[in-house]
Amino acid sequence: MATAAFLIAGAALHPPVLDLMLPIVGVRFFGISRAASRYLERYVNHSVTLHFLSRLRVSFYQALEPLAPARLPDHHSGDLLSRVVADVATLENFYLRVLAPPLVALLVMVAVFVFLAYFTIKPALAWLLFFLGAGIIVPLGLKAAGRGAGRQQGEVRAALNAALVDTVQGMPEILAFGRARQQQERIAALSQELLVLQGHDAWRTGLAAALTGLAMNLALWSVLVLAIPLVDRGQLDGIYLAMLALGAAASFEASCPCL
Repeated sequence: MATAAFLIAGAALHPPVLDLMLPIVGVRFFGISRAASRYLERYVNHSVTLHFLSRLRVSFYQALEPLAPARLPDHHSGDLLSRVVADVATLENFYLRVLAPPLVALLVMVAVFVFLAYFTIKPALAWLLFFLGAGIIVPLGLKAAGRGAGRQQGEVRAALNAALVDTVQGMPEILAFGRARQQQERIAALSQELLVLQGHDAWRTGLAAALTGLAMNLALWSVLVLAIPLVDRGQLDGIYLAMLALGAAASFEASCPCL
């Protein structure tokens, strides 16, 4: 985006075509390499995640198998099924959302700050403030707001799975004793509670994307507001103005891939 902005601003001045060859090649290179980079990113992420899950499931089963059945009297089969399937599957986001994003954001932060500071330091510092807010303050704030929600959601999901398995396995007894309606109500209540918890989780995810988008736009405007006076005073060539603004905005994709 920064290279494209530089190319458009430069072409608006009608320079010789040879002066535009480098940014033209840059735009083509970055446009094509973006698709290839996205493919490699997906490939590496899926490879690492699937390898991690396969080893985790095997290690979980190896730890569980010697305990069954004598040392697991307090665990329902549905609870164990939930731990093997749902809880382990939840950890598939460990690499995608815990390990990789901070490393990528750190690299992008250093690269973009050096890039902006090369032209002017004040817009670079303003951008850094908003980038740190989107990458650190927003996640920590939402984590504090949702403290304990993940554990509660896991407990409710385990209880729901246990109730479903008990219902299927104990259907004759439930019907014989006339407990079908009570069992349906219990399952419905657990399902509704799980939906509410998942709704809160989705709300926090949406709020994170909204706050990151807000920080991105504030960073873009801050760079513009601080750089425009430099252009007026001749301390910064106006051809770089759009390049710096769009480069600052594009960098926030590293702090929130949903953008």
